[in-house]
Amino acid sequence: MALKLSARGVGHGYCALTIARGDCSLGDSGTLGGKAERSLIACKSACLSCERCAVVSFSARNHDCSWYAYCRLDDLRRPPKNAPDYTTVQVKKTPGSLATLWPPSMQSHVPLVVALTTTVAPNARSTCALVQWCERTTLFARVLRALSWTVDVLIMREPAHAVSSSECPGVAQVDLDPQLIHATRRCEAKTPVSGDSHPRRMAPILKFGAVALWKYDLVVFTDTDVALLPEGDLETSAARWAAMAPAFLNASWLEFISNSDYMSPVNGGVWIVKPSSRRYAEGL
Repeated sequence: MALKLSARGVGHGYCALTIARGDCSLGDSGTLGGKAERSLIACKSACLSCERCAVVSFSARNHDCSWYAYCRLDDLRRPPKNAPDYTTVQVKKTPGSLATLWPPSMQSHVPLVVALTTTVAPNARSTCALVQWCERTTLFARVLRALSWTVDVLIMREPAHAVSSSECPGVAQVDLDPQLIHATRRCEAKTPVSGDSHPRRMAPILKFGAVALWKYDLVVFTDTDVALLPEGDLETSAARWAAMAPAFLNASWLEFISNSDYMSPVNGGVWIVKPSSRRYAEGL
């Protein structure tokens, strides 16, 4: 639930979850540890030394000084029960967009069209993970857009299972192909059910819908519990994608990239594909 602004430039609550320090030169959020956790004054002082920091959320009880480049102080998150003292303060003006900060030498000369996507199940557990996925994937999309790419963040879902726009603001929702949904149901009906089987045990097959996103040069699929920027290293990530993605597209023999895991040759939680109507029809 959003909390109202209590005074000019100060709010009760916090902006969003933060995990690591982040990048003060190119990032959008992070944590300021050490002395910054001791008091709100120390937290604000640390923000002044962080180039991209404009807003801080501080809690003495939670030993937290989190910084943000962007934050609506009239739409803060409710503090957890163990840290009701969260206070958010506007310290500086909001910085410029990420694209204007990116050196021209880092920008790709190939204007790609990319989709970052996931699928969701209609349950509360999936929704909780989805909120963080949307935040992190939106940041990753901004990194790729700074390379002069067109990047869309999409949620693939069954038509009857729409996601609330408040959970993922600005993220588009795409209906899965009814033929794929029907094929998944047929697989579920034919597969023997064990005692611990989930009734939607074949739901991962719906991820194949990413292959049908034909208007994109490439599609990056991740499960909702995957962070595309786990260390918050934006510059390194952009440099790697600027080099890797055009090479992937130019390799005519390469259509799909994934790691293996201990259960199968393909880790279905993270993969990249060149969308193809022919491959999609073959898969169905």
